[in-house]
Amino acid sequence: MNPTQNQDNQVPDTRPTGQDGIPAAGFEVWLRQVAEAVSGPVAIEPEPFPGAVAEVGYTVTYAGLRALAQAVAAAPDPVAQVLTSAALYLERHGWTQHVYYDPTATIFTPAADMVGAIAMVCYGGPCEAPAQHFDDPGFLDFEQAVLHLDRFLLVEYGSQAYEFNDAPGRRAEDVTAVLRKAATVPVHELMNALRVADAADVRLADLIGGGAG
Repeated sequence: MNPTQNQDNQVPDTRPTGQDGIPAAGFEVWLRQVAEAVSGPVAIEPEPFPGAVAEVGYTVTYAGLRALAQAVAAAPDPVAQVLTSAALYLERHGWTQHVYYDPTATIFTPAADMVGAIAMVCYGGPCEAPAQHFDDPGFLDFEQAVLHLDRFLLVEYGSQAYEFNDAPGRRAEDVTAVLRKAATVPVHELMNALRVADAADVRLADLIGGGAG
């Protein structure tokens, strides 16, 4: 017999059985509660979900709800994930300047510059002119990651991705550190910093005009 059913085959009791009691809530009701939980601090109360509907079928413990809500809340931001993955790519496969990829490479994972590494993460392989792959499923992630990186570099260094990567004296560890640092800065902080800068600067206008992401 299904352990979530009462032994007399009646509709499950909606009364809790303690801190980890099992309220009988429909699956859709439960999903709605998960969505509400992850929009703010996860509050677990030792009582049935508000508005829970007693139905035969899916049930969940409070411990299970807590674990799922925390896992969903911790889901990585796509831009942050791309930037940290690009840093890891450079550490594993090498870094270069003035070109997207090492032109002498004979493997599918060549050394790359900052933008080339982001393209590798988003597109799955080297490509020419990665900023023009408009129809590729990875283009949106690529565009958003490069835009976020440019905003970060302009705020912190007065530079942008290509300039920063190709600057004389630049080291691979400088590039990977910047990629990881940019991944930790929320877009709204960068936007606020850019808005207080000189609006006449064409580069700032372009980056602010790109939207908040």
